[in-house]
Amino acid sequence: MSELEDDVRELVERQAIVDVINDYCHYVDLKDFDTMVEKVWALDGSDAHGERLVKGREAIRDWYEREGTPNLSANVHAISNVMVQRDGERAKMISLVLSWAWTKETDSAGPLRPADYATASRYNDELSKYPEGWRIDRRFVTPAAESVIAIGAVPESQRHLRARAAKLDAEAARR
Repeated sequence: MSELEDDVRELVERQAIVDVINDYCHYVDLKDFDTMVEKVWALDGSDAHGERLVKGREAIRDWYEREGTPNLSANVHAISNVMVQRDGERAKMISLVLSWAWTKETDSAGPLRPADYATASRYNDELSKYPEGWRIDRRFVTPAAESVIAIGAVPESQRHLRARAAKLDAEAARR
């Protein structure tokens, strides 16, 4: 195989890995959790996205439906600064994620209301190549910034964000 063929093969593999994060954002924003877990996670993949680790496609789907998004009217993920390190059939990918959220609590303000809040996070993904393509084996989410970006008032239903913001404020005060 020529050097050019090797380079093209590497680019194709890297793009297939990046497509996993793009698929995730597309399907989670549509709230199509069945397609999301099928196209994004390995059968026994795990997601430490909330306050606990969730393992397996069914459990991940259930977490998104019951805990992760049920209070949201809409969610929009913007991904940037995607870094991929591939080693054969395994890869690591880190992505900067800005997630805008509109909660059901503010639906009465109409469809043109500002987002209720946005969070800045890093998705730290470990992937493997399976017969059906690249899938996430393990994801853990870390804050990308020392803040929760509040556009309006963070609704009461977002207690976990209020707790995270209070913790960050206390840490900043100690510095």
